[in-house]
Amino acid sequence: MASQTPPPGGLNDEVHDHDNEERWLLTYADMMTLLVAFFIMMYSISVLNLAKFKEIALSIKSGFMGEMEGKKGEAVINEEKNMSVEPIVMNKQQGETGGTRMVTESNGPSPNDAIFAGLKQQLIDLKISKKLQGIIDIKEKEGNIYIVIITDRIFFKQGDAVLTEDARQILTDIGGMLKPIKNEISVEGYTSTTPPAESVFKNNWELSAARAVSVISFFQNTIMLEPERLSLTGYGQWRPMFGAKDDDAKNDRVLIAVMKKTFKGGK
Repeated sequence: MASQTPPPGGLNDEVHDHDNEERWLLTYADMMTLLVAFFIMMYSISVLNLAKFKEIALSIKSGFMGEMEGKKGEAVINEEKNMSVEPIVMNKQQGETGGTRMVTESNGPSPNDAIFAGLKQQLIDLKISKKLQGIIDIKEKEGNIYIVIITDRIFFKQGDAVLTEDARQILTDIGGMLKPIKNEISVEGYTSTTPPAESVFKNNWELSAARAVSVISFFQNTIMLEPERLSLTGYGQWRPMFGAKDDDAKNDRVLIAVMKKTFKGGK
């Protein structure tokens, strides 16, 4: 009996055509799976956990390069850099949505650090060349430079706020170093526990503030420092540096703080 060839368009062709028409579902399902995984990952890093991020980075690098010898469990991110997250603010032309972005800041020396290093060395050289040991002390804390000047009968007479000639000369030298930089400067006045007897000042509050004003005025009017950079505070006798009774006179002092923050101008 002769075999019969199924006519075109028979049952088999209909089955194959039906299979071909549904193959796009496989590609579509794969794409949707990848999109879901992508958005889950984006959501998970929208609020960055730096510790987990380092662990993930280490796992990824180990997966591609193999486990680094002696580096198991350590972060692959360079520890000499700080990593922070800051918001992205978009204007109306860009849209109203916000987000986060990763900012890498180097801990390397900035131009301001170099300026401060030079200023500190100049002050040390001044202290040595003018033989001001015991009168001027130079400290650095939280990026600021503090020039502590013991003023007892050197900068001011007892109970007075008028700068002596020696004080004017020292402040001229210091002011010359401060003029080229743009950092903010704060002057703080302090006194000993001795009240200002036979003086125009009623108490040590007024005396300490007046002494800070004298230094500020000298910087502004003689050295010609920008007044916007200057500020002052008077603490009276209430923040002594020396506790012993014999050293109480050393609490008569002026502190000149050169702040790490620079004056930008305007409000």
